[in-house]
Amino acid sequence: MNDLAFYFPDGGASEIWGAAVTACGRTGAVPGGPYPPNPRQHPGDHLFWLPQGGRILDCYQLLYISSGKGWFESTATGKVEMKAGSAFLLFPEVWHRYSPDPESGWTEYFIELRGPNLERLRQAGVLRPQNAVFHPGLDTELVEAFHALHRLARQAGAGGREQMGTLGMYLLARLIFSSSARELSPEEKAVRQTESRMREKLGESFDMTELAREFGVGYDRFRRFFKALTGLPPKHYYRKLQMRRAEELLLHTERNLAEIAEELGFNTAFHLSAAFKEHAGIAPSHWRERRRGVVDLPQALRD
Repeated sequence: MNDLAFYFPDGGASEIWGAAVTACGRTGAVPGGPYPPNPRQHPGDHLFWLPQGGRILDCYQLLYISSGKGWFESTATGKVEMKAGSAFLLFPEVWHRYSPDPESGWTEYFIELRGPNLERLRQAGVLRPQNAVFHPGLDTELVEAFHALHRLARQAGAGGREQMGTLGMYLLARLIFSSSARELSPEEKAVRQTESRMREKLGESFDMTELAREFGVGYDRFRRFFKALTGLPPKHYYRKLQMRRAEELLLHTERNLAEIAEELGFNTAFHLSAAFKEHAGIAPSHWRERRRGVVDLPQALRD
């Protein structure tokens, strides 16, 4: 398997799309061989030499070890053993170094990311230098995603760089939120528990400050994490769940608006109608008529 290394200028893609891949590749370090095995493939400011050397980057890099073993060290994590199925995230302005075991070597897949989306995740506490090591295990979908990046990197077609940025964020999210990757932080646990509670009890009213306190986190951090993980503040997320359930009931049942309002915890049909119109742009009765017309059309054509 040949080593690969692709490096690109940002080109403004990170500002437009929120994230850009500025490098990706694959390196196979053989037992007893030098590391890195092909230093000329990489820019000079990306190289470091062991045993004393290390480096500080101005970007994020994600490395996934698909075979072999070794170690990773940073000022935030200390020295950590790596094995096949392990991964680590390098942070801007954080000193680090890493190496395969000379007896086993390793195969690494790497991706370099830049952009405001990563900084938002770091500010929200989703990305933390002290939680830079993950153990998702051997994951064929992760490897295939890296291969897809390499295919895009070879192409010069329109949209390739944008697809790479999106795929890079997918890789990052898959590693971070893999069930076996790491222990969730208290804030992340609180968000997941809150989502579950909301889905189970759509007809209840929630005091988000009380929920955060119940799950053992401060509300400001809870709200920041909630928006980072779901894309919406807690109250907006709950309202969206209610509106989706209202759509299901309007489309698939004969319940009137007052009955639906009662199930979803609205005081009156008027309050539900106002919320639904803000959500969908039209009144629920008109939405029901339009959607049922679309849904019933194939059956009408068959009759």
